[in-house]
Amino acid sequence: MTESTAGLAAKSGTRVAGVLAPARLMVSPATWLALLHLFAGLLIGLVTFAVVVTGLVAGTGLLPIFGLGILIFMSVIWFSGQLARAERARYELLLAERITPPPAGDPGQGWTRIRRAASRPAVWKQLTYALVRLPFSAAQAAVLIASWSGGLALLALPAYNTALPGGAAHLGQVRLAGAWAVALAAVTGLALLLSAPMLTRALAIADAAAGRLLLGTARRDEGTAR
Repeated sequence: MTESTAGLAAKSGTRVAGVLAPARLMVSPATWLALLHLFAGLLIGLVTFAVVVTGLVAGTGLLPIFGLGILIFMSVIWFSGQLARAERARYELLLAERITPPPAGDPGQGWTRIRRAASRPAVWKQLTYALVRLPFSAAQAAVLIASWSGGLALLALPAYNTALPGGAAHLGQVRLAGAWAVALAAVTGLALLLSAPMLTRALAIADAAAGRLLLGTARRDEGTAR
């Protein structure tokens, strides 16, 4: 094989690898672990948002009953700390992202414990994480559903378009009838589906960055989001 032939073969192999890269990402375990992580965040966010908001509202309302209101606030702080610990483990398990926990420090006793907890930035970051987990994950889920489910639905449209009510799919006021319209929808669906794994990984990287900021020291430790 001459040098020019070898060069052409190498270039051809590079182009083929580039074309197949989205397909490899789609079947990669790391992509599906990232997808699982992102949707799990939505379920976790539903629970944590309800618990923390209920605790904060109840604690505020019961502040006149001094001891009870403070007790509820401290319970919310304890809950957010346990959530942070569980979430750091989830990041490491599903994204291979090890988040260094903030220094614990001496919690103290009695009033000192309350004062130190209220003055620690890590405590407020953990509370913030518990509150923003739901809206953050809801936005991520909306993007993922649009890319994965929307792409699959459009790609398969030629197979079921005529069986839909009215004889064709409708996107708002646009009726997808005719071979060209259906073919364009299918190509769009294929593009969405091929970009979905990269979008999933990008969202997982952004989620890991938020986790480091609110649950740890905001410094990337051993391991990275896959």
